[in-house]
This record gives sequence, structure tokens and C-alpha cells, in this order.
Amino acid sequence: MKIRIIFAALMLLSALNSIAHAQARLGGLDLQGYCQANFGRNVHLIGPTVNDWRCGRSSISILDACRQTYGYGARAAYDDFNNPNSWYCYR
Repeated sequence: MKIRIIFAALMLLSALNSIAHAQARLGGLDLQGYCQANFGRNVHLIGPTVNDWRCGRSSISILDACRQTYGYGARAAYDDFNNPNSWYCYR
């Protein structure tokens, strides 16, 4: 009986720990604002994937764009590689 209670308590603590460390989706990116602030240029898309955004001729650091919007610790991810508008930031 005691082993079952201890096991149940450990399982509950494990579940609570997983919830506490879950990623929080912060929102999308303002790539136009990022390009204007860092390059003085407009954002444009040169192809059909998430990696095809540019500021003028310069590549975009999506990680930097997230951090500029949401602060240090923000990370970048996308939902669909073939949808360039699917970038989002999380922490």
C-alpha cells in the first residue's frame, strides 16, 4: 500500500514538473519592424519556405527578431516549413 502511495506521489510530481516546464507560445513576429529597425529596409519573401524572408539583401535572424519583440529568452519555431507565415516565438 505504501509503495503505491509513494509511486502515485512521484507520478504526480513528475506531471506537475512537466507542466511547469511547458513552452509558452508568445506570439508571432513583426518582421517588417525588425527589418526597419535593424537594416532600414522592408521585409520581403524570396521563396515559399520559412527560410526565405529577407531584409533587403540581408538574411533575417528569426531568433533576434523574437528577442527584439519578446525579450531575452524568447525562442523561434514554425508550424509548417512550407508556410513562411508560420513562424512564432515561445519561451
